[in-house]
Amino acid sequence: MATATIFGGWWWAASAPVAALIAFASIRSQNAELRATNVELVAKGDLGRRTRKRIVCTGDVRRLEYSEPYLQFPGLYAVTARREYCVLPFLDYAQTTAVILAIEKKFPGLAQQWRTKTKNTESLLRY
Repeated sequence: MATATIFGGWWWAASAPVAALIAFASIRSQNAELRATNVELVAKGDLGRRTRKRIVCTGDVRRLEYSEPYLQFPGLYAVTARREYCVLPFLDYAQTTAVILAIEKKFPGLAQQWRTKTKNTESLLRY
């Protein structure tokens, strides 16, 4: 009603609650959850492009890294031989590093596997 008196029309009063609901829905939908096991990474939530759930096999993962791709969410990405998958968006670099360290601590065999794959890839790129 305040906008209706300021801007001189009742259409402002009707559109204000709609705008508030849209803003609330967009902020509320920005959440994600990651469950890591020794077999797979299961991400649920707002992962972009209508994706609500993503499963990445840990055997396919070359490494975990922080990334800020253009027009996508910054956060934790699982890099495979074919592409990068966002598994935990909305994180900054420090938070992503903490998550990677926690996964490596919980599953040290996976961390060793990722380091080996990275070294093998780097040695192949040299020759």
